[in-house]
Amino acid sequence: MRLFNHLKPIAISVSLFLAMTGGAAASETSYYSGKPWEVVLHVPDAQNERPYCAFRTSLWETKAISIEKMIVAGDEMATALRVRKESWHLPDNQTTTVGAYTLIGMAEIPMESIGKQELYSDVPAVPVLQYNIVIGAMLDSVLAARQPQPLTIKFSGDEPLWTVPELDRFQAFEMNDAFKRCGLDLRGLHSKTEQDDSSQEVTSPFGAASSAGQPPAQPSAAGDARPSTAQTAWEFSTAEEDWGETCFAETKVGNVKVGFMGSPGKDLAGFVEGAFTGDTRATWSIDNAASYVSDGKQDDYFGWHSFYQFTDQILSDVSSGHQLIITDLDGKRLAIDLKGATEAISSFNKCFAKVKMSSEPQPHKTASKPGEPKCFLEIDHRTLIDGACKWETSSPADVGSNLPGSTRFMSANGYTVNLYDEGKDRVSAIWNQIRFAGHMNGELGELNKSGDCWVNQRVRMCVLE
Repeated sequence: MRLFNHLKPIAISVSLFLAMTGGAAASETSYYSGKPWEVVLHVPDAQNERPYCAFRTSLWETKAISIEKMIVAGDEMATALRVRKESWHLPDNQTTTVGAYTLIGMAEIPMESIGKQELYSDVPAVPVLQYNIVIGAMLDSVLAARQPQPLTIKFSGDEPLWTVPELDRFQAFEMNDAFKRCGLDLRGLHSKTEQDDSSQEVTSPFGAASSAGQPPAQPSAAGDARPSTAQTAWEFSTAEEDWGETCFAETKVGNVKVGFMGSPGKDLAGFVEGAFTGDTRATWSIDNAASYVSDGKQDDYFGWHSFYQFTDQILSDVSSGHQLIITDLDGKRLAIDLKGATEAISSFNKCFAKVKMSSEPQPHKTASKPGEPKCFLEIDHRTLIDGACKWETSSPADVGSNLPGSTRFMSANGYTVNLYDEGKDRVSAIWNQIRFAGHMNGELGELNKSGDCWVNQRVRMCVLE
């Protein structure tokens, strides 16, 4: 039975959750109603409380876990965690740590008692990126596209573990879509509230000291890193660097340059010049939807900060987006207009694909040693493996999975593909996309068995053992 109809969100005047928590009256709109999770837009009646999108449990009657997104200062989206149990008798304003098992390991969240039965992770006026990253990892695990995970909450005291069972893939897809739509409606609600407030307040885009004919002042180094001068058009270019032909797509706002670089034998990199100092970590967010977290280091060759750990997906998001926000751990923030980026990114993609191909050694047939398997891998009409390879099979227990079936691994020439049993003669596959990369973040879809091979429209992989 289909649990969710996105055309019919349900308005609830007084929510069951509020009745359980004893909170102030509020309205809620349901975007997904099912078990063990639900998605609602919570709009409090009190003017001093923020509306939020809640991804919360519907499994228990007397306790709940709620992952909440709200809009705070600077039009930023912040993430918070709320945990409640009716039988608790908590001391006032005491802090503790709650842990959650995620795909990236144990995530620990500092929380404070805000009532006798409730813990909450405080959201400051400007969101702390660590909160967004850590709590976001919980949500990413629950909604993982390939294998949604159960959520287990661990407490510092003697409260037993709380475990929410995993979703199936269809549920995860629908709930992810529901949470995104809730976030869009939340932004619409926030914009309307700002318009209503602005009708009673006169504002100006100019600083108090600005006058006609004078350029606006530059921001201080300690505050927002957004330059206030005009932004140049996005441009594509190539240059012959020490290591070979290198592709660039970039723009400049005042003294700050932002862009992407691709070169032979190197992963895709983003770069920022003139904004950061020392080693840093930043979130690259497109339209406050798709977000990428990357560590940045000052490049000895160019002098700017280079950010790796990106996949090609960020280029697609930038190409189709409207605004790129880059925020570091100190709260320094760059706002980059993506108008006109599509053409520059398109040229960059063609150039980067060419330099990647030129830097990759062509696969050559190698004689297999006795007992060594021979593999063939073709993806998107590119032959990546043709010869001796590593081919292993693991049981679910070996990889810590509770799913039926086994996992197979093919590896050679710097490429790795994982296959997961989906039924008789069917598997799903992921791969590392970038040669020698350790992250398995490329989806290859379902493959069907054909003789010694597994195939679909994009992929053909074969093993002779």
